[in-house]
Amino acid sequence: MSSLNEFILQHSWGKQFPFDPFKMDPSSQSVQSLRPTRVWPRQFIPLDHTEPEESNVEAQVELSVLCSKCEPIRKWFQENAAKLYGDSEQSPSASFEHHESGRFVEASSRNGCHLCTLLWESLLVAEFVPDPDRYEMSKNRKNAEEYFRECESIVLVSPAMKWIAGKELQVMFRSRVLPEPDQIEDPRGSFKDMTSDIKLIVQGGTSPGELVSINTRSQATLNLVRGWLSSCLQSHEGCSLPASMTLPTRLLHIVPSSDGDVVRLVETKGMPELGGLRYSTLSYCWGGQAKVELTTGNIESMMKGIPASQLSHTIQDAIWVTKNLGLEFIWVDSLCIIQNSTQDWSSEALRMSDVYRNCFFSIAAAGASTADEGLFAKRDPLQYASCSLASVGDGRNLLALSSIKCHPVVHSAPWPLDTRGWVLQERLLSPRVIRFGPYISWVCLTCQAAEFGTGDDRIEFWRADMVKKNRFLHSVAYSSDPQPTDLNTIYALWQEIVEEYSTAQLSFKSDRLVALAGVVAAFQAQTGWNPIAGLWDHASLLLRDLLWKVHEGVKTPQRTGLGPTWSWAKVLCEIDHPDWESLTYDRPLASGARWSCGGNEEAIKIFSAILKADITDDVLGPPRHNPKRSRETAMPNWPPEQSWLVKFDIGAPPENAELMLIPLLSRKHSAYRYVGGLVVERSKNFPGCFERLGYWEVRWYFPSDSEGADPELTRVLEFLEQNWEEEGIILI
Repeated sequence: MSSLNEFILQHSWGKQFPFDPFKMDPSSQSVQSLRPTRVWPRQFIPLDHTEPEESNVEAQVELSVLCSKCEPIRKWFQENAAKLYGDSEQSPSASFEHHESGRFVEASSRNGCHLCTLLWESLLVAEFVPDPDRYEMSKNRKNAEEYFRECESIVLVSPAMKWIAGKELQVMFRSRVLPEPDQIEDPRGSFKDMTSDIKLIVQGGTSPGELVSINTRSQATLNLVRGWLSSCLQSHEGCSLPASMTLPTRLLHIVPSSDGDVVRLVETKGMPELGGLRYSTLSYCWGGQAKVELTTGNIESMMKGIPASQLSHTIQDAIWVTKNLGLEFIWVDSLCIIQNSTQDWSSEALRMSDVYRNCFFSIAAAGASTADEGLFAKRDPLQYASCSLASVGDGRNLLALSSIKCHPVVHSAPWPLDTRGWVLQERLLSPRVIRFGPYISWVCLTCQAAEFGTGDDRIEFWRADMVKKNRFLHSVAYSSDPQPTDLNTIYALWQEIVEEYSTAQLSFKSDRLVALAGVVAAFQAQTGWNPIAGLWDHASLLLRDLLWKVHEGVKTPQRTGLGPTWSWAKVLCEIDHPDWESLTYDRPLASGARWSCGGNEEAIKIFSAILKADITDDVLGPPRHNPKRSRETAMPNWPPEQSWLVKFDIGAPPENAELMLIPLLSRKHSAYRYVGGLVVERSKNFPGCFERLGYWEVRWYFPSDSEGADPELTRVLEFLEQNWEEEGIILI
């Protein structure tokens, strides 16, 4: 008997536990014991690879089983389904006395009550993950659980209104104890009611009695993936993309053996073309204990074959998935690129576009933080699955949704893999991705699907985070148009990708550009643009590309030591571009082209005005809001009544620095006109050249319905003409 159950049955309250765990079916109780103990929402619990768990791999939990306190809730919904969701004008409501304390709710959850599990999690999520900008599971969660265990009563209330899909079930915990973690042991204090909500929807899908696996390595989850793959191949016209005839330089061939699988490195030169050879790829986080990597010293032994058991757990699991989905070949970067060869790395980085876009599917180890943890996980299905409360006819059910999947903070938080810089191009380029975390999900060019979805939500068409992938693959990676006409749209997509990529983490700063090389190659092949240090050497794009800036929330940008000063690759932090989708650049104020300065082939020569400025810190706002760092201080001769913004790339320069502004573009948006450009200083190492220090812009009010020319713009243009640099400005 567990200590928690002993406490409940022997507690001085003297009330019989309404969901007696010792009267459950023995086999069911055994299964419940395999569920992980209470974990953080979306926590990845890797399988223990040191002990055989085959006997538990297929263990399943039954969904929508309720305790004696939750059954009246289901009965009420069943009796009132017609009034709630039919044509009746009545709007019934009800309240239900629930468990006497949070300890009973927690114990009921651990013993298999689906609704109690959702109630317990919803309260913890609602109270301790309040701010989307500060997502991390509360360090006080243990204290939070102790606090809620002492709550005196729980009441469930249905809204007193006509219900429609998307309404909520309110949960109220009443306590005598103050909520501050340092006061949870104080039995005094006023009553406090804390509420959280469980979303209710009407959809087809989850029904009472459905079984879900505790382990993601089960045949049930494998069959789910097989179903997604089969459906994609048979019915997704949008996923039938033309494949090039290019194979990766090397692949791993999976050779089954009675003593365990063997993997053999093969050179693909001379192998059948891609139309007859399908392979998978693996996206994962490196790290953990050192395992086998491909080097110049072991390439011969790798080509003879080694046991798969010598590889890291994540790679072993990916081999298992690949084999069980009918493929014989897999590409893994650490085993298919020679790790101690700079030449091989440089060559293969440029081939990443072909490697991923030509794979049959990509396996993403989304939940694992290192290669030791593997693909597969234990999880509590009751934390994620929807609980069926009533049938409303036409094969549809009233479902209570998991807070872990509905809470905007928890649901949108990135998996460990998603924070890795290299994975963005892997995710964008792959036509199909199977993601392994606490639950399995699928992304292709037609749909997105996941375990624990509800009805149609299991196949989510065109979610916002899929649109970028679809636009990239159809307009860039797989486009059949050799000369796309909508270059502005393609360029806007490029800027979106760069901004997302800039938020990711890299183990080596030197990878800042190379980790995006596959995406760059795809854009170059489609558009003919020439890449230059993360920007494009194109007449109509270069000035726009130069107008990047460090994201406003970044406090201390890091230097990478890469690229020229005008490239975003020089900083390791999030960057932004002016919004090209909604802002129209209607007037260039400069022209630019690649140049050579002292042997530097990545220099740019710009013909524009150059304006002396006195700026000692970031400038923001009009003079009346910021008189000490205002337009008058920065630009005493600039037309007045205009609002300035200056954002330095890596900290403010010394006070004695001689700064200058280079205007590049003018744009109109809504009731304002903007002029933007670069903050520069003279180079100390290359006489006659300049180095970028930051971004600046100025704006003024000019309504769209104004008649005639903009007088402020006329004054600005006259001012720039007076300060024009005839010889040009060389940026390095």
